[in-house]
Amino acid sequence: MYACPPSKGNPCFPAQVACCCVVATAIAAPQAIVTPTSSQPLLKTYPIIPYSYQYEVQDAVTGNYQNKAEMKAPNGDVYGSYSVLMPDGYIYTTTYNVTATTGYVANLVKTLATQPFVGNAADVNIDVVPSDAATRPTSSI
Repeated sequence: MYACPPSKGNPCFPAQVACCCVVATAIAAPQAIVTPTSSQPLLKTYPIIPYSYQYEVQDAVTGNYQNKAEMKAPNGDVYGSYSVLMPDGYIYTTTYNVTATTGYVANLVKTLATQPFVGNAADVNIDVVPSDAATRPTSSI
C-alpha cells in the first residue's frame, strides 16, 4: 500500500487535510446523552457469597506434596495460603489476603522440609512416556 508523506508539495496533502477535517467534525458532533431513569440502574450489585475450601496432596511415590486453603468472609475479604514441596527440599508457603483497602497482599516463606515424605524430593525421577502410551508415567526413588 502506498502512503503519501504529509507535506505541502505532495499531491496527497489536500486529501489528508480533508480526511482529518472529516474525522474532527465527526468527533466534535453533538452526541445523544442518555440519562438513566429509575428503571435503569447505573450498576447492578451482587451479594457477597462467603465460601471456603481446602485440599491437600501427599504422594510419596512422586514426591508431590502440596496444599491450599482459602475462605471468603461475609464482607468480601479473601484469605488463603498454599504450600508446595519443591525439588530443592524446601516447602514454599504463600499466605495472602485480598481486601478492599489493601488489595492483594502476599507473603512467601521458605522452610526446610522435615520427614513427611520418603526420600528426597530432588531424587524423584519421572520417566518420559510417549503420549500414546496407555500407562501412567513411572517414577523411581
